[in-house]
Amino acid sequence: MFNSVKEKFKKNILDKKKMNKVEDSFIIFSEPRGGSTWILEMLSFLLDASINWEPLHKKKGVTSFEHYVGGIPFIQENNTNPDYYQLFKNIHSYSIHNKWTRQLLNLFKLIRSKKVITKYVRANLLVPYLLQNFNFKYPPIYLMRHPIDTCISQIKAFEMTHKNFPKKIEIPGEFYGKNGLKKEDDLIELNSSLEFQVAKWCVNNYLVLNRLKELRLHPVFYSDILLNPEKELEKIINLYALPKAKTKIKQITFSKPSNSDFHDQFIANPKEQLHKNFNTLDEDTKNRIQQILDYFGVKLYDAYSPLPKKW
Repeated sequence: MFNSVKEKFKKNILDKKKMNKVEDSFIIFSEPRGGSTWILEMLSFLLDASINWEPLHKKKGVTSFEHYVGGIPFIQENNTNPDYYQLFKNIHSYSIHNKWTRQLLNLFKLIRSKKVITKYVRANLLVPYLLQNFNFKYPPIYLMRHPIDTCISQIKAFEMTHKNFPKKIEIPGEFYGKNGLKKEDDLIELNSSLEFQVAKWCVNNYLVLNRLKELRLHPVFYSDILLNPEKELEKIINLYALPKAKTKIKQITFSKPSNSDFHDQFIANPKEQLHKNFNTLDEDTKNRIQQILDYFGVKLYDAYSPLPKKW
């Protein structure tokens, strides 16, 4: 009864209250199981921002798309459809919402603040479109976790079977010809659910990884957060030029449980945690994964080290 009343109250406030303009949005892009929930909660506290939770979920979100790539919505960068523009204007200003997107919305924070922080794990293919069409004041965070770590975590969390997985990965025609990407037939046959998930990770991040230096994003590496979360949060707050938020960093207990189960990883030895999944793979598996990364021209990560090769 109480939760029902609180949920109705949140809905009514959002329906009437004007939240931040779309240009003033805080945004996190990530892969599922990339650590985004943990950093979302920390930033929501520091920025005093209301959480807009996964508005592009295919079944529970606030919209649907005509074009999906492997379950991820895709809009070409130069698309001028005014309906898409209005949709994201409404999403980032919290003008459209439902029970799903409001699930981590703190009532008291909603009452006192107009800032919105939106978290996506289904929007990496939309990044070029969004950056082309909106001039975000705060560069969106692009959170990256090593594909091996990410994909092993996805398989475990979502109980993906090792028996039923596609042998090929869907590659949009728009990707061909960019950075030497070959025809789909040249992609090696995928022999395990891990190989399929890694290939899917490559497709989901392909449009951004090769343009990280030119796109107005703030790349954040999961390994850096794991090893030194306070320093990484300070970088974000300094980039956003929000000194009041910086004074609140000391109030954060970094091992505090979040709504995901990532808190266990921050309590454990960070360096051991980084190598944990790599130590479970044999050399042949790593070599197979490296072939996939090479096919997509992924230089930021390789199959033999958990650390990114930064520029």
